Amino acid sequence: MHITVVQQGEQVTVEMAGRFDFSSRLRFKRVRAEVLAAPSVREVDLDFSRVTHIDSAALGMLLIMRDEVEAVRKRVRVCNSVGAVREILGLANLGRLMAD
Repeated sequence: MHITVVQQGEQVTVEMAGRFDFSSRLRFKRVRAEVLAAPSVREVDLDFSRVTHIDSAALGMLLIMRDEVEAVRKRVRVCNSVGAVREILGLANLGRLMAD
């Protein structure tokens, strides 16, 4: 998976492309740590518009991120999911946990 981080003021958009699965865990963990450590960041948008696949490990990574972001009083949301990825996020109830 390819990850690009774009910051505009207090908002960060994490643009992801490709397969979001267990093999993405180290890259995603690094990005998560950077976002959490940045004091100027208040809101994180995870842009799923180019994610083609998501597995259960990725769902777990999203829940961990949600918990960590909320613990430091920031906001995270999943946006722009499409197709099967959107369906999987919906089935996992992440649409309601991380507003889409």
